[in-house]
Amino acid sequence: MHEIGGSKAVGLVATGTGEGGDGPRIEQHWVAVPRQRDIVVLLLSTPEASFPADERTFGKMLASVEIRGSAQK
Repeated sequence: MHEIGGSKAVGLVATGTGEGGDGPRIEQHWVAVPRQRDIVVLLLSTPEASFPADERTFGKMLASVEIRGSAQK
């Protein structure tokens, strides 16, 4: 669980190589924020080796996000 701009959000981190399994390993962090009629999805997609540094930057970005019209406060 995350809190984005006062709204509750769900996060998921996944790692994989994509179709065929022979490409570079990619790590993704999905954050979904429910609103009244839709869902806002914020996504970090980066090479696995870069994930720790990029995740810190993503976290700073998430801290600055403001979601309006959220269903959950």
